[in-house]
Amino acid sequence: MTDRIVYRNVLILMPVAIIGMLIFPMPALLVDALIALNLFFALIIFFIAFRSKKIHYFPESPTFVLLPLVFSLILNISAARLILTKGTDFDGWLIRSGSSLVAGSGEIVHLVAGFVTFVSIIVVLMVCIKKAVRFAEVAARFTLDAMPGKQMLIDAELRSGTIDENEHNNQKMALQEKVDFYCSLDGVCKIFAKNERLRLIFIIVTILVGIFIGYMIYEKTIIDAIKTYLPFIIGNGILSMIPVFFCIVSINFIIVRLNHREYSRFNFFKAEKSKRLR
Repeated sequence: MTDRIVYRNVLILMPVAIIGMLIFPMPALLVDALIALNLFFALIIFFIAFRSKKIHYFPESPTFVLLPLVFSLILNISAARLILTKGTDFDGWLIRSGSSLVAGSGEIVHLVAGFVTFVSIIVVLMVCIKKAVRFAEVAARFTLDAMPGKQMLIDAELRSGTIDENEHNNQKMALQEKVDFYCSLDGVCKIFAKNERLRLIFIIVTILVGIFIGYMIYEKTIIDAIKTYLPFIIGNGILSMIPVFFCIVSINFIIVRLNHREYSRFNFFKAEKSKRLR
């Protein structure tokens, strides 16, 4: 009961925090801290997905997988606001480190190589998300198709006296939770796919706005405007995509592992049945 109260309070406070982060400008130090916290939270989800043996017994897990996605998008917007308003005076340490790691020292050759690397990472991430959407859709569809037969089997076991009424209700509840879990994962994966399209559009708009600000307001050349804003935008995009990558790999692993477990269990019962028939 206490866990569910905490979970509901988090869900209530989350929209308030998101609206506040969108309306009020945040200092670069706070943006760095929140980016690091979001990366840490996504890494925890990644390890839980790999280590937990009963992840589908936790029906809120698709919602928690969605949290790093939402906060990475909001932090991406907040950091882009700071980048466009401060320009070369932007002092976000994490984003500066990410930009120097990918785009190098700011020379045009390093910028082109960093931009190509950045686009390649986006393409790889979108391919992973597309595969996750397909996995989740197929898993949800097969689970829904198998649900009536499993319900009839549970009812038949109750009528034959194999299980009692309490066990009958527990098995039906577990079956319903499993179906809800797969359907929730399907919805979360589709949200991931829509989010990455939105992120791509946002990155293109941010680059164009940065070039416009540098050229029209600060009277720089187009090359100087690109050198000023593009490395920070690349670093911001990389840091916002890392939590998404961890979450989408976690979803793929959860789906594949649960399906493999069901397949192994089916083969075990099939082998046991063949032994009895012999």
